[in-house]
Amino acid sequence: MQTFTYRKKLKISPTKVLSMVYKFKQKYLLDVYLIILESPNLKFKKIILNLFRNILSNIKESNIYLLEVLVNKNIILKRLQPRAKGRAFKIEKKFSELYFKFSLNENLKTIKPIYSLNKIRYYNNLYNNLKKIKI
Repeated sequence: MQTFTYRKKLKISPTKVLSMVYKFKQKYLLDVYLIILESPNLKFKKIILNLFRNILSNIKESNIYLLEVLVNKNIILKRLQPRAKGRAFKIEKKFSELYFKFSLNENLKTIKPIYSLNKIRYYNNLYNNLKKIKI
């Protein structure tokens, strides 16, 4: 069984998303979840963790395999930055789209996931507690 999820109009440029997503291909969802928790980009982390939490809540199995990841360009907002002598500097705010295609591990290789669901929940609680602490 294959399912997919997507997010449109991410306020992150496609090149930044690609630099983070290239590690995800052909891995188990739980492994990808931990890779995301370790990533430094907070905006990307919030968006993707929400997507994956929805997937984990809907599907009860722990061996969900990530088949495909697609990153596309979306709209570009064009702005002008005023400069000296009546000139202007062009600013482009790029948006992107993310598509994830998942499969339950029925016909795939029998690779065991590195991390268990309990470990994921532990890291998730740790991440939520770190957000509450104000430094």
